[in-house]
Amino acid sequence: MWRAPEPESLALRIGNALRLPFELGACCAAELAAQLLSFLDHGEPLEKLRCPALSELMCSDPSTALYAATRPFFPAFQRSFTEQVKSGRETLWASYQDKAQAATKLALETKWSQVAQNVLRWLWQQAKLLRKTDWRSAGHKFVLGVRQFIGLLSSRGRRSSADQAKVDAWLQEVRAECDAAKALFQANNVVDAETAYAAILEKMLSAEAQVQASDEFRAEHTRVLVNAALCQKKLKRFDRAVMSATKALVLEPDSVKALFIRGTSHLESGDLEQAVEDLAKAVAHDPALENARAELRRARAARDVKAQATADLS
Repeated sequence: MWRAPEPESLALRIGNALRLPFELGACCAAELAAQLLSFLDHGEPLEKLRCPALSELMCSDPSTALYAATRPFFPAFQRSFTEQVKSGRETLWASYQDKAQAATKLALETKWSQVAQNVLRWLWQQAKLLRKTDWRSAGHKFVLGVRQFIGLLSSRGRRSSADQAKVDAWLQEVRAECDAAKALFQANNVVDAETAYAAILEKMLSAEAQVQASDEFRAEHTRVLVNAALCQKKLKRFDRAVMSATKALVLEPDSVKALFIRGTSHLESGDLEQAVEDLAKAVAHDPALENARAELRRARAARDVKAQATADLS
């Protein structure tokens, strides 16, 4: 059964409208070429040129003979080429005119107020996403990725025994410093322990790219950040604890210790929504962690009390 052709879709019409500047450029280029060829070819009757005799061609060098043999056909070729360019120019202008009319019709039929509302709604959603983005973590992750990529390029995907020995020696030195900082923490000298961990982190940032690209470095870096966050939380420096734990989670997103420390730091600083989110993730990764379960209950209770107080005020 015959069916009437369906009208062009809105997306196709918008695509054709967006192509108009490029179509206009093509039309202008074709017009310029046609005008130039018309200037060179005045439309006069073609001059009939004599074809050289075979004896004349044989007495000339190959390049001269080729030019003499093909020269009588040049005027006809030029005339044919000029006519083809003029024909193509007219086709391009006709196509551009049709698409310009379709674009005008689309502009008249479009409900621009509704379009503006949709655009503003989309921009508002993007702005909310940008506000939720942790730019410090994103920047740290980007820098770490660049360092690791440089390390992989320098090693060309392979690590020699000498390179591995260098990595092992560097990590052994860092682990010794970490053990000393841990001993300070266990002796309740938290301030010196936090200072020691900060020095270790500075040292790790200045390590060679080849060392930073190793998996062992990544694991050790995560452990130092978690320990530093624990010291900062104990010293009630909750903002710094959140920052250190976030950096650790960039390296190891499933780190239960980092989630727990960041969640409890949010709880102590009054950011209850983030506290509930982090502690819920920690419990989901390790349901047997009783401390996380207890802190999650406390965070949810505090959040509910705050929400009820806000509701009463309103």
